[in-house]
Amino acid sequence: MIKKISQQAPSYWQQLLPKLKQQNYGQYNNVIKKILNDPSKIVFSMPPSGSPNAVAFVSTEDAEGDKSGIEKIHIVTQNMPRQEAGASVEDFIDSIMSSISGVLTHEAHHIQDYDPEKHKRGEDPFPSGEHGAEAAQHQHEKQSSARQDSMSINDLFSISDSFKRNPFGRR
Repeated sequence: MIKKISQQAPSYWQQLLPKLKQQNYGQYNNVIKKILNDPSKIVFSMPPSGSPNAVAFVSTEDAEGDKSGIEKIHIVTQNMPRQEAGASVEDFIDSIMSSISGVLTHEAHHIQDYDPEKHKRGEDPFPSGEHGAEAAQHQHEKQSSARQDSMSINDLFSISDSFKRNPFGRR
């Protein structure tokens, strides 16, 4: 049973949310965007029993009806990254984007993996388990990192081209 104690979102959540919505989550894009666009589908809560270090989780208790899937992600407020005093919110958000979007991908894998029929029979309702979710998360982080590297290289080419055309910044 989940501790149904509501928590407040981290102070930076409203600045983070638009950036999370802009991310490409690959095959999990529809699931994650649906959740991010509906505030009732993001639940800020305490960690589940047995997983005190969880940053996020999904719960079969959130499945609606016998054939319905899970449509909520619980975010454990106390385990979210904390902004250091004096650090700019923008820099902090940029520094946590990859890990938070990876966590969302991990949970979206569980949502897609959920089998209500197995749950009804008392079997593990997540056939690919943590292994599948971790693989999805690592794949997302790898692709996200490659996109950032690609953007950095493109930025360098753009700067280099500008310098070649106008090396001393003259107009």
